[in-house]
Amino acid sequence: MFAQFYTLPNNYIFQQIQDYHLLKADTTLPTSVYPFNPFIVHQFSAIDTSKKLFKYIKNDPALDVIFEKNLVDIKKEEFQIRIDPLLNFQKGKQTADTNISAYTNTRGFIGSVQFKNVYIETMLSENQSIFPDYLYTFSKNTQVVPGQGRWKLFKKNGFDYAFSAGLVSVKVNEHIYLTAGTGKQKIGNGYRSMILSDNAFVYPYFKIEQQWWKGRLQYICNYAMLNNLIPASIKTPPNTERLFQKKPFVYQYLNVGITKHLRVGLFQGIIGESADTKNVWRGDGIIFSPVIFSQEVYYGLGSKNNVLLGLDIQQQFKTSMIYGQFVLDDNKKNILSNDYSYAYQLGFKWLSKINDEWRIFLLAEMNGMSKYTYTSPVFDVYSNSSYSHFNQNLAFTPINVQNEFLSILSIKKNRWLWSGQFSYQQREDFNIFYYKTWFGFIINPSYNLMINFGYENRSADKNSNYIYLQLQTALYNIYYDF
Repeated sequence: MFAQFYTLPNNYIFQQIQDYHLLKADTTLPTSVYPFNPFIVHQFSAIDTSKKLFKYIKNDPALDVIFEKNLVDIKKEEFQIRIDPLLNFQKGKQTADTNISAYTNTRGFIGSVQFKNVYIETMLSENQSIFPDYLYTFSKNTQVVPGQGRWKLFKKNGFDYAFSAGLVSVKVNEHIYLTAGTGKQKIGNGYRSMILSDNAFVYPYFKIEQQWWKGRLQYICNYAMLNNLIPASIKTPPNTERLFQKKPFVYQYLNVGITKHLRVGLFQGIIGESADTKNVWRGDGIIFSPVIFSQEVYYGLGSKNNVLLGLDIQQQFKTSMIYGQFVLDDNKKNILSNDYSYAYQLGFKWLSKINDEWRIFLLAEMNGMSKYTYTSPVFDVYSNSSYSHFNQNLAFTPINVQNEFLSILSIKKNRWLWSGQFSYQQREDFNIFYYKTWFGFIINPSYNLMINFGYENRSADKNSNYIYLQLQTALYNIYYDF
């Protein structure tokens, strides 16, 4: 079994189990947009091999809840309810430039309700962390914990932070689906995405999705609201909480199955001009057009409304995939770098099942971008239409990196899982070598509850060796590999 009932962009390692079943199903459905459509993906949520721990003990509710089933699972003819814990208890030690006793303490829950044509999901997480040096520096400089929002000071060098997400998805008919909520989205088949990633913090959105001809044509129009972490107005009224500058984000994505195994996606994203010093939005209605490329035709590239164009390609084979992306942020040379603003990705992944017990996943990926891609032209001191949210990029995770090579190898046997990751990132000021390996045991595969022992090494401006023990529900991605 594996946790795919929830619509989160699933933990990347476990997501490959889902992708393996999609490849084996030989389906024409699109697989580049996360989270998957909850009314379609259940067709391919096959049970992965996970041996029962107590095969000679049957009908024990306590053992089943701990090791096999969801914490709460109510199935009726009209609906199904599931509730599970969100946990991340990690204790580790950093050595190298400095010695730090680090830890993370996460408590929360995730739950969902599935009706015939309505799907509801909600989650809440409360966290305290003391991080290794480079994550502490990043969080202090950006005011956010990577992908998890703003923080309050915890003890002397720690952070207290929380986030929540949720959605309501409605199946209008066999072709049209509506979703409103707060969360993250991702477009692409790689570990990274140069178009739209689940890297940044959650944001409110409304998504209209259409699927035609058994999934051979997918069209998405998405409306969202993002934040720059600068005050929404010059003066904050007394006895009121500080508000932050808002900017609208609209994207359209057209994905077409050229053949059964070759798919091409076209993307247009636009970040609207941010609010003025009185927190009044300065844009016009054209930004909300649902027609792909209409904003590029009207505004062009390099305007106050920051338009970004993307191409997403995937070629599927029986147990493998070649994929790539290209992004154009500006078709003129950037005045700051004297270069065009673009980004690219080229990758390969192989998903194999040796027998009923073994799974092997291999990924190799190249990512690159020109300097100042995803930024916006500066027209006044209060304008920021960059492709960002809560001081993090909406797409590529690493910071100020021009080129990256990364590889991931994961091996799973029943409930035992090993994974190793290596990445090399080129920056102007210094290069980053990042290596991570961990070995774990899946306690409950229904919601990815697992215990693992891991080691991370980062060689850069600040060197870090980090060894840790962790109990977690691996349901979503957190990116600390930069």
